[in-house]
Amino acid sequence: MASNVLELDDLTVTYVSRTRRVPAVRNVTLAVKPHEIVGLVGESGSGKSTLAFAIMRLLTNAEVGGQIRVVGQNMLAMDPEDLRRFRWKTISMAFQSAMNALNPVMTVQRQIADTLKYHQPHLSDEQVRQRIRELADMVRIDPARFQSYPHELSGGMRQRVVIAIAIALRPNVVIMDEPTTALDVVVQRSLLENITAIQAQTGFSIVFISHDLSLVTELADRIAIMYAGRIVELTAASAAADPGARHHPYTQGLLAAIPRLSDETVVIRGIPGNPPDMARLAPGCPFAPRCPQRMDRCLNEEPALRPAETGQIACHLFH
Repeated sequence: MASNVLELDDLTVTYVSRTRRVPAVRNVTLAVKPHEIVGLVGESGSGKSTLAFAIMRLLTNAEVGGQIRVVGQNMLAMDPEDLRRFRWKTISMAFQSAMNALNPVMTVQRQIADTLKYHQPHLSDEQVRQRIRELADMVRIDPARFQSYPHELSGGMRQRVVIAIAIALRPNVVIMDEPTTALDVVVQRSLLENITAIQAQTGFSIVFISHDLSLVTELADRIAIMYAGRIVELTAASAAADPGARHHPYTQGLLAAIPRLSDETVVIRGIPGNPPDMARLAPGCPFAPRCPQRMDRCLNEEPALRPAETGQIACHLFH
């Protein structure tokens, strides 16, 4: 097996229409190790989901450049048939909206069985049923509930079903695109504990996408912070949770927006301004208009992602 289960090298994604080209992911380089959980964090529009869909080669209206290697195999070089066999068996994805990801007119069991039989046609009906029972146990759902249709399940159960489908073929890498969105905090906590237990049991690597830095800090080994389609900081989760560590100003803004319930006085400070219009990116650092520490250099020169004390940071303050 390759030393990294997932490698992105200078990955770019550009959405194309008749009138314009909009960059959504810009020169992302990232490696995920076996058994590792990497969090991908940023505001809406930072390019997180686009990056995930590009890795899975699910984008149809975009140009993708650079390299995507999964267990050493180049996904961008695969033809459609090879790609169909490769996806879900080697790399899979748990989508953000379970209600949209699941077929509303098929039972949950039928959907999982179809996934298993398509990729492993040699399995007998009893082997398929046995694997479905194993998956039900992993995601902590009564196997009888797998006879239900998606609309008959709660939001938390539907999200667990999506995860069950994603891990059904024992992939090396699972991308989870905001799986806790729209769930209440109790269900969210239960789901995260479930994900951690499954990952410890099976050993697959996870790319966990979220806008919630505090949540990802508890789950991940490393965290990549995205802004304007780029990774602006790559750091250990322990460093992100360390109040004394130095971070990119955008990461500092995300950390300042997290409520500290243990503090006597809770002060939440948002990041002023809005993310940039990706169709009209100005020269220099995209975060400069919102950055309280910007310098003249920031308005003209975009910083590269370079080694720093806590990992890698793209900021002129550190170089």
